[in-house]
Amino acid sequence: MNSYNIKKSILETISYFDIFDYPLTTEEITNYLWKSPASLDSVRKNIRKMIGNELGRKGEFYFLRNRDEIVKARRERQIISAGKWKKAKRIVGILRIIPFIRGIAVTQSLAINNAKEDSDIDLLIITSPKRIWIARAFTNLLLDLFRKRRPKNKNRICPNFLIVSNKSNIKSVSIEPQDIYLAYWINTTSFLFGKKAARDFINFNSWILELLPNRKTNSVNGLKPNPFYKMTQKILEFILYPFAGKFEKFVKEKQLKIIDKNKKTAKNPSIISSDEIIKIHYDDKRGYYLHEWESRIEKFQSTRA
Repeated sequence: MNSYNIKKSILETISYFDIFDYPLTTEEITNYLWKSPASLDSVRKNIRKMIGNELGRKGEFYFLRNRDEIVKARRERQIISAGKWKKAKRIVGILRIIPFIRGIAVTQSLAINNAKEDSDIDLLIITSPKRIWIARAFTNLLLDLFRKRRPKNKNRICPNFLIVSNKSNIKSVSIEPQDIYLAYWINTTSFLFGKKAARDFINFNSWILELLPNRKTNSVNGLKPNPFYKMTQKILEFILYPFAGKFEKFVKEKQLKIIDKNKKTAKNPSIISSDEIIKIHYDDKRGYYLHEWESRIEKFQSTRA
């Protein structure tokens, strides 16, 4: 790959993370490099050529020119994220007892340690096939009991994405012309438990290698196995098994009514409520992020021209 294309990929990568006030190290730029399989050495050489023109540097971090203030923001958010990780691990540790849940991952800002004080703790939940609505119902019930879903809770838990284990390819939810947000969302997802679910998720979504060829395997920031929780889950599944099909249908109907009601007052909803994917975002900002990303790239390209 020639030097121009590597520079273009570096600019595209840093421009995307700039939307979230997130400067990157050389290693991170290489791992997150957009549509380029360039090596760490090649990235390092090309970054040097871009300093003072498109890019700035402060310590180990690189960012768009004149955006050095975001280095402080990243460091502050790393501290905030550490506290939120403790809370996430505590509640996910309990959610492991819920019947038919096979894996849970942290997503979005907390997954890259970029959470603000008021950031939610967003979760991806992987469930057994044909039991996704039961898993969601019990998850919401348990979170409500612990008061973890209240809107004003600064550490609110949001289980807004559920998929079944045997069909965890989520390319179908992409927006056109290209969903850079979804690609990085998949790439940075961090599993707290469910090694097999994590492995299957990675394999099913290997299509993002076309966009992020240097991607590293999703981390499993593992909770220690808990035999009591595992046994409790198995017992609950055994109890539910004889009538699980009818119960699945019942809780699905109840939840769909609530989702439809909330959808009417939503800003920019992106909702999928099938038996394989449940994606509940009442304010989907992917179109906004795509526009912001393209605007930043265009700004620097026009300046260079």
